[in-house]
Amino acid sequence: DRECTFSTLRKELERLKKMKQAPWGFLFAGHADSGHADGTKTLGFTTNGELAPLGSSEKDELVQLLGRHAKGKDGALELVFLSGCESLELGKAIKQQNKALRVVCWETRVPDAAGYVFSRGFFESLGSQDKQKGYDYEAAFKAASVALENKHTRRPMNGMNEVPYFVIGDPDGDPAVTPVPAGVPRLL
Repeated sequence: DRECTFSTLRKELERLKKMKQAPWGFLFAGHADSGHADGTKTLGFTTNGELAPLGSSEKDELVQLLGRHAKGKDGALELVFLSGCESLELGKAIKQQNKALRVVCWETRVPDAAGYVFSRGFFESLGSQDKQKGYDYEAAFKAASVALENKHTRRPMNGMNEVPYFVIGDPDGDPAVTPVPAGVPRLL
């Protein structure tokens, strides 16, 4: 969506709540390391197809908004999934606002391909679970980590036809390292 602002998110959550269709999860896939002048990092929403990071007051409002929509309060939200670089600080703030929320975020930068593989592994695991019994977010997190580390590529090396493509680790280092450090995901 070329117009995906914080205001749009707020309106959509309220609309869904009124329709008794409150979401159980919130997935943000995008830049989570858009910076403010004070050095804090935030989500990068968009307006007219351009990056539009949250203002510092909106960041606090986002934390409050997600907390208000949490299961057990006035909503159904159980999971906040922040698939973006260096989203740990925001993830911790969201978790602090409502301890019942499960938050998946990234401690480090994350290459786009690694974020995709991890997210897909996580949600495929949830999709195979019995929702009536409640989701096992720890199992989904482990499955996502395994999916990431099981991604292989064809690169003849030491007589092998395939080698691991990703390893969980901090990607700030030598870009020629194999396997590629995918980042460090966290489940709060």
